[in-house]
Amino acid sequence: MNKSKKATRQKWLYGAVALGTAAAGVAVATADLPAYAAPVALILSSTTGPSAGGNALTGTATPTTANPSPFPDGSTLAVQFQFYGTSNTSCYGAAASQTASPRPAASVAASGGTTTAGVQNATGVKRVSTTKIAFTVPTGLSLVSGQTTSKWNVCVYDTSTSSLLATTTYTINARPKITSITPASSPSLGGQTITINGEGFATTAGATTATIGGAALTNIKMNSSGTSFTAVTPQHAPDSALAVIVSTSGGTVSSLDPDNNNLPQDNSNATNDAPIPFSYSNGVTVTPNTSPNTTSVDIDVRGVGFQDFILPDANSDNDSEVARCCSSTRLTRWVRPARRWPNAPASSSSTTPS
Repeated sequence: MNKSKKATRQKWLYGAVALGTAAAGVAVATADLPAYAAPVALILSSTTGPSAGGNALTGTATPTTANPSPFPDGSTLAVQFQFYGTSNTSCYGAAASQTASPRPAASVAASGGTTTAGVQNATGVKRVSTTKIAFTVPTGLSLVSGQTTSKWNVCVYDTSTSSLLATTTYTINARPKITSITPASSPSLGGQTITINGEGFATTAGATTATIGGAALTNIKMNSSGTSFTAVTPQHAPDSALAVIVSTSGGTVSSLDPDNNNLPQDNSNATNDAPIPFSYSNGVTVTPNTSPNTTSVDIDVRGVGFQDFILPDANSDNDSEVARCCSSTRLTRWVRPARRWPNAPASSSSTTPS
């Protein structure tokens, strides 16, 4: 027998032995293992988040007829973020030629632009039910210089069986920052148009929201670059040192920590971390604010926090009446023509207060 025929025969024999061994033990080897189908779709509680992660997410798997319990009892779950690039459009293990298991941190090439390591492991992974998991986005999931957004595959594995259970995608965006607010004050009645400058504001309509003291700003108008927007202040009782909170797809930022680093002011010119407090003044408007002394007129007094209270009656030195209060921000008062004090000269301009 020549060498090539001998090698072929050996391979056949080894294969037959291996096959026979596997066949003999198949009932025992697979009886305790769940039969996994193709990975199912994962629905995240949020599909976008801030650079540098740290935010908590939940993922709900979509059961199928072939796979009604994507996260079965006894599974050992791992969640991995794999960079989505030109050569990494799906989780490793989705192809039949790949081992369905988490990859080492440097094994998935980061293509399609400069980015951090191609793989990041989520922390705090917890199986909630057969269809739901919870985990924390890794802090290593960060943008680098020049990037404003980055897309990643989210891959859920059962490490005990080397199975890919569920997949989806997740996008990180730059954390917003505030550089200035003009003006940083408003009358308590609200209605003041202010400009908030910074970076990382989402330009999609409705994607950026803002509040002052917990009350929402309205009529937000964003510039095309996401570095500035105008908004109208809400009503608020007079106060100072209020926080303007801006929320975007990249997270939230407070004007009391405008550089969004959660650190106290460090006196460094490289960071704009000096707090920018917002204040409300005790503003009240009266319309009209003038009237001839020979004509009756209704006036509107606008502010906030009004309640029923006593105003003196202009026709009596002793009687009183309750002001007609239309809302907590507006009251009306009928002002009668002023009259002269008793026995006053005809030319006198002295009048009773109304």
